[in-house]
Amino acid sequence: MIEHRVVAGTVELHVEVSGKGVPVFLLHGLGLRGQLWNRVRQSFGPGYQLVVVDLRSAGRSTETQREELSLARWADDLEAVRQKLGIDRPVLVGHSLGGSIALKYALEHPEHVGALVLIGAEANLSNLAPRMNSSAERI
Repeated sequence: MIEHRVVAGTVELHVEVSGKGVPVFLLHGLGLRGQLWNRVRQSFGPGYQLVVVDLRSAGRSTETQREELSLARWADDLEAVRQKLGIDRPVLVGHSLGGSIALKYALEHPEHVGALVLIGAEANLSNLAPRMNSSAERI
């Protein structure tokens, strides 16, 4: 596994990359971190390049300046990671908030997405922000 630090505006994202082959981004949910995917990552056989991202405000990612969290901002962060690693058309696997981020990213950058796997994601992105804020306050 290789660890990377990817700067995207006011955040330095912690990214772990392992394996070679079909690129698969693994995106965690609200209040979690990339470690959520450790057991899943171990289950993949050869032929995959797994990219685990600690999202903005989570895990080992650090913000130099706190900014409003939004799906658009997280999607922009994901694009910065994709560009920095030079990956084309990854499979995006997202759990909960990570799934909503993957969906937002796919809507904004369809030419850069190989496939989507959404696990417990909210498909109605217009209703997500108020619910996300209330969830974040409880954590």
